Amino acid sequence: MAKNIYIALDNVRSLENIGAIMRTCSFFGIKNLVLIGYSGTWVDFKGKRVLHPAIAKTALGAQNDLEIKIFETCAEFLEFIESKKIELISVEQDKRSVNLKDFKLWDLENYCFVFGNELEGVNKEIMDKSTTIVEIERLGSKNSLNVATSVGVVIYGIGKV
Repeated sequence: MAKNIYIALDNVRSLENIGAIMRTCSFFGIKNLVLIGYSGTWVDFKGKRVLHPAIAKTALGAQNDLEIKIFETCAEFLEFIESKKIELISVEQDKRSVNLKDFKLWDLENYCFVFGNELEGVNKEIMDKSTTIVEIERLGSKNSLNVATSVGVVIYGIGKV
């Protein structure tokens, strides 16, 4: 099992979803959350990108349990991933996807699962750099899940618990 699992959110708009994801990460013992682009952030009066205060309403303190990294651009995020030798895994519907049920973690130190924007999905640049693209098997008629739900399904599905 991996020693460090990162959950990365790529331009996720909903502050409520991000707060719920923080609670899910805390519940399952995931310590590392990465926010890319505008995910859950705003620019403070000093011009610095920081965690948006409205997240506290749904995070219910979980934001204090996490190591949160904020990257303004996809390029900064990918540079961090490469520098830390983190295995990059996108969670997305794609012709290259493998079913979450069939996915197994390798014996590595660090993994980062990237979840994308509700409308556009994971950034193509991140998808192209990903070692694996994982997809949650659809059993019904809807084509997608809420991003907060997807994070919970994936964390549970990879056997972190």
